[in-house]
Amino acid sequence: MAEAAGESVRQGAFIADRHRMEPVVTSKPASNYMAAGICAIIALIVYGLLVALQWMDFKAYQFQ
Repeated sequence: MAEAAGESVRQGAFIADRHRMEPVVTSKPASNYMAAGICAIIALIVYGLLVALQWMDFKAYQFQ
């Protein structure tokens, strides 16, 4: 009907207004990656210690 009246109808996916992204986002992300970096470093150190502990335990039982 809209085409008959001379109006153009856009064909495409309907996206609700609440899902549309704003063209310009000026705010910074609220997350702080300092804590995540510290946790990652601590996890890496603990992982290295566990690997060293298992390797030393393996070496102790290898020649018995």
